Amino acid sequence: MRLPIPPLGPYPLDAIAPNAIALDPTMATLPLRVQPSRFAIGLVKIGLSIDPSDCADNVKSHAIAMLTFLQRPTDPASLFAQTASPDVMRPEFVGIDGFLGTRGSFMMDFVFLAMLAVVPIMFASIYLARFQHKFQLHKVIQLVLATALLLAVVAFETEVRLTGEAWRLRSEPSPFYVEGSWNDWIDYTLAIHLLFAIPAPFLWGIVIYRALRHFPRPAAPSAHSRAHRIWGRLAAIVMTATAVTGWCFYYLAFVA
Repeated sequence: MRLPIPPLGPYPLDAIAPNAIALDPTMATLPLRVQPSRFAIGLVKIGLSIDPSDCADNVKSHAIAMLTFLQRPTDPASLFAQTASPDVMRPEFVGIDGFLGTRGSFMMDFVFLAMLAVVPIMFASIYLARFQHKFQLHKVIQLVLATALLLAVVAFETEVRLTGEAWRLRSEPSPFYVEGSWNDWIDYTLAIHLLFAIPAPFLWGIVIYRALRHFPRPAAPSAHSRAHRIWGRLAAIVMTATAVTGWCFYYLAFVA
C-alpha cells in the first residue's frame, strides 16, 4: 500500500508528533523542525531500536536522539543557519572532511585539485612535444602525471570502498539532491563522468605503454609518431572530459 505524500515541510514537532508532547510536555520546548519523510523513517528506526522490556525509561531518550538526528538542511540558506544557531545540530558525515571549505570529503577535494593540475600540465606537455620538439621532457612529464594520477585514483577508490556511498549524505544539502538513486542532476552528471573516467586511465596507459615500446631512448620521432599523435589526442580529449564532468559533479553535489 502506498501512503500519500504529505506537503513539503519542515514542520514543528508538535504539528506531526502530538503524542510525543503528551509523553513529556518538556519536549514541546525542543527547537525541532523535521521533514515528514525523514520523520517517518526515524520513527521506524526508533521502534526497531527500543527494547520492549525497557520501554518506559527509553522512549523519550530514543525519540529525542532520533528527532535531533533527523534535522537536516533542506536548502542552502539553512546551511548557514546551522553554524549560527546552537539549537540546530550540524549533520555528521562519514569519512574525513575535506580542506576546501565545501561538503566534500578529503579525497574528493584531493582528486578535484589533482585534476585541476593534471589537465593544464598535460596540455603544456603536449605543447612541448608538438611545437618545441622537447620529446624527452614530454615523456618525463607524462610519466610523472600518470603515476600521480594512478596514486590519486587508488587512494580515492580506497576511500570509496571504506565509506560506501557516504558521499550521498554529503550531497543531501544540495538543492540538486533528490532522495533516491539515479534520479537527479547529481546522479546524471556522475553517470556522464563515469563514461569518461572509467576508460580514461586505460586509454592513457595504452598510449604510454606503446610509446615506451616503440619510441627510441631518449625519446625522438619514429615510425610510431603518427599513431601516437592520434591516440594521444584521443586520450587527452577523454581525460579533459573526465576532469570537466568531475568538476561539474563536485559543484552540484558538494558546493551548491
